[in-house]
Amino acid sequence: DFGADLPACTLDDDSERCVGPFGTPVTAPRLYSWSQWATRSFVRDSLAAVLPDQAEKIRKIADPGEYGVESYYCRLLCCFVYVISITQELDNIIN
Repeated sequence: DFGADLPACTLDDDSERCVGPFGTPVTAPRLYSWSQWATRSFVRDSLAAVLPDQAEKIRKIADPGEYGVESYYCRLLCCFVYVISITQELDNIIN
C-alpha cells in the first residue's frame, strides 16, 4: 500500500505494508515528493556513472528514499478523480 499506514512503519519493519514503489522500506524521514525523489535518484545515479569504480558504495550511501502521499484520504481522492476521468473512455469502448 506504499506507506498508507506510515506511522506504524519503521526501518526494521519487513512487512509488505511498509514497502514503497521501489521496494525499499517506507518511513517518514525517507518519504519525499516525486520531484525530490527524482532529483535525489538522478544525483545518486550520476555519481555512480561518473565514479563507476565506487558505484556500489555510492548506491549504498546515497539513499534517495521513497516517494508517496502520506494522507490515505488524499490517495482515495486521487483514485476517485482518476476513475472519473476515464469513465468517458470506458463508455466509448463499450459503445
